[in-house]
Amino acid sequence: MKQKAISIFVCIVGIVLSLTSCKPSTPSDIIQPDDMEDILYDYHIAQGMAGLNQTDTITSRVYKLAVLKKHEVSEAEFDSSMVYYMRHTDSMHKIYESLADRLSKEAQAQGISIAQLGGTSSDDLNGDTASVWTGPKAFVLNRYSPFNMQSFALDCDTSYHKGDGIILSFQSSFIQQDGSRNGTVVLAVTFKNDSTAQQVVTVSSSSDYTLRIFDDNKLGLKSVRCLFMLGSGNSLGDVQSLTTLQMMVIYNVNLIRMHRSNYKSPSELGSSSDSVADKSNRPMPQTVPPGGMLPMGARPMPMK
Repeated sequence: MKQKAISIFVCIVGIVLSLTSCKPSTPSDIIQPDDMEDILYDYHIAQGMAGLNQTDTITSRVYKLAVLKKHEVSEAEFDSSMVYYMRHTDSMHKIYESLADRLSKEAQAQGISIAQLGGTSSDDLNGDTASVWTGPKAFVLNRYSPFNMQSFALDCDTSYHKGDGIILSFQSSFIQQDGSRNGTVVLAVTFKNDSTAQQVVTVSSSSDYTLRIFDDNKLGLKSVRCLFMLGSGNSLGDVQSLTTLQMMVIYNVNLIRMHRSNYKSPSELGSSSDSVADKSNRPMPQTVPPGGMLPMGARPMPMK
């Protein structure tokens, strides 16, 4: 009886050890993670070049095919592998964590400063600045909820001063078979009087984007929120296969808190006219130019 109990115990231990030692691996017909990272690294550089030269979709496709040819991978293999990784978000996240680090190091090796990575001129960074982004530096969105959006929230502490500015910058790239590119990014700031201002940009190309909100009235900053969202890319009534690949990649994400040491609000400058007060309380909408950059001093739309 005792020997039987020992035998059963040994069998149970063996089963447990075998289960814990078996780690799920990437199927052999799928591009392996290290190889996929190398392909995506070249892919995003190629897409960046295409966006810089404002090339059309045909030329962008040529860039993509050139990358796949370099790595001796067919387009079908790449697309099916991307679908696999899209469904295994943990593996995709690890790939893009490493990829974001490589892209950032490459940018800095080419002499790009933190101001340029943040889409901000060195003249703007004339006060105390700090990077306050604590979320992932890179992530992938697909068109299936809840994986079609990524949000970030930050409560402002005593290191934030009246008159400070918040600058959100990022780079985008798309991987998709068809449909329109339909991404949206929102930067929202709540002030200490509980009023809220926001900037919204439509992301429709592989490019650099920058959104800015400044506390021009020196109300004080209470919280900051960021939202990244990918739309379906289809018109109403379109029928699309569930296997169609549509992904938006966001990387090199930076959120900068900038303190303008010499900035004076309109009230401090002695302006008390009704017209100035009206403009400061009810800002006019601003059109976001390509790249999402707003000029210094542009006032954001209030969030309803």
